[in-house]
Amino acid sequence: MKYYNGIDVARVIAAFLVVCVHTDPLMTYSANGNYFLVSVIARLAVPFFFVVSGFFFGKKLSVDTALGSDLYVLFPVLKKLLTIYMVWLLIYLPLQILLWVRSGDPWHYWLSFLQKSIFEGSYYTLWYLTGLMFALAFSYILFKLFKPQTVLFITLILFIIGTLFQSYYDLWQTNEWLSLYHRIFLTTRNGLFFGAFFVSLGIFISKHPFTLSQRQNIGLFFLSLALLTMEAYRVHHLVFTKGSGMWFMLVPTIYFLFKLLQQWELRDQKYFAYLRPFSLLVYVSHGLFLIVFYRVFHLNSVLYFMIVLFGTCLLSAGIIYFSNRWQGLKSLY
Repeated sequence: MKYYNGIDVARVIAAFLVVCVHTDPLMTYSANGNYFLVSVIARLAVPFFFVVSGFFFGKKLSVDTALGSDLYVLFPVLKKLLTIYMVWLLIYLPLQILLWVRSGDPWHYWLSFLQKSIFEGSYYTLWYLTGLMFALAFSYILFKLFKPQTVLFITLILFIIGTLFQSYYDLWQTNEWLSLYHRIFLTTRNGLFFGAFFVSLGIFISKHPFTLSQRQNIGLFFLSLALLTMEAYRVHHLVFTKGSGMWFMLVPTIYFLFKLLQQWELRDQKYFAYLRPFSLLVYVSHGLFLIVFYRVFHLNSVLYFMIVLFGTCLLSAGIIYFSNRWQGLKSLY
């Protein structure tokens, strides 16, 4: 069995970048530098996670095109993700209750909470789990019904639409149907318009290995990253009413980044086995520390980032360590 230790190390870095997105580490010192870190570099993290999940999921799938042929692979993955999501939803629930009390709105808050739980994630650090569940199921169906190249085309079109109506939303005149979509589904940064393409890309890579030299992967990655930076700064002036982070140039940048990491050979170490659960725990748990220490941000954004990251890492490592004694903790990851 081949181990991808380079990918596992990159997962942890990507999880740290997700923390960057939610803490704006450089804002105290440079708004422009913070924009580059948060809106360019850190935005590689989530699509990278989607590709990695798709890649390892794809390795378990057979070449059989019958729709039910690999349900025994799909269902356990979805069950595990749903369990993790529900457990963390309950963990964050007391914070939601606190925010509800502060809002003074008895009904609208919980209707909004229900809407977010279905379409976006009950708490904004959990949307990745709901997006991944949908993207895996949707991509699975597509790969059983269509040729792999067709699946990539379909999901790429969805990603283009999602990007236009997310990061580029402010370039469009107000459209009644588009506004209706956002009122119901809240965002296009979800499993359908965002996750499906990158999960499908991961599955495609797992079944169709195409290898460039490491020098070529590095060169094309940095070229793509440069173009991604240009794209992000080209619309730097926008308000980003519906949020940013969905960029067209993420497609080649993530592809060459993954291919680079796929060929990154690292000597196996005992601690590598803990990197996968550690990165997931950092991703889903850091929202707790965002709330607890949010006042620190106004003092110093770097200090805020460091406190949130340190607390999250300590909690994540503790959960993994004590889960060897209390098996129930494994439901957290």
